[in-house]
Amino acid sequence: PPAQQLDHLTPGGFACEERWLYGQVNQYATAALLRLRQQNHELFRFGDYIPLRAVGQRADKVIAYARATHDDALIVVAPRLVFAECDGLLSQSHSGFWAGTDIIIPGQLNQHRYRNVLTRERLMPGERLSLASHQGGVLVLMSD
Repeated sequence: PPAQQLDHLTPGGFACEERWLYGQVNQYATAALLRLRQQNHELFRFGDYIPLRAVGQRADKVIAYARATHDDALIVVAPRLVFAECDGLLSQSHSGFWAGTDIIIPGQLNQHRYRNVLTRERLMPGERLSLASHQGGVLVLMSD
């Protein structure tokens, strides 16, 4: 069943070309964000919207923003208009394709420790978040 496949998408699942082409990665990310919104309705309803700036070679190919309250923070990064440029190799675009592209994380956000909702990876981004280190350039980071 598709729902069960989505629940079991691991970080390695982002490296599977078929999962990108058949929309499973998009479905997984959408389902994860909807669950997150339901679990953190205060953050989504009352949190400040903070647009984040991308810098580097492919800065125009990414959208990034944050939501923040006094206690919680969320960072979302999504690629845009990249399929034609990565020669259809969506699953492999995370390293070479995004090399030299970073998201600037402002002071109020870079002191948090985060968990990537999509991969369960834990990280502390600091002032710059390198997209080359994350598969597919898709990130949903929730503060711990």
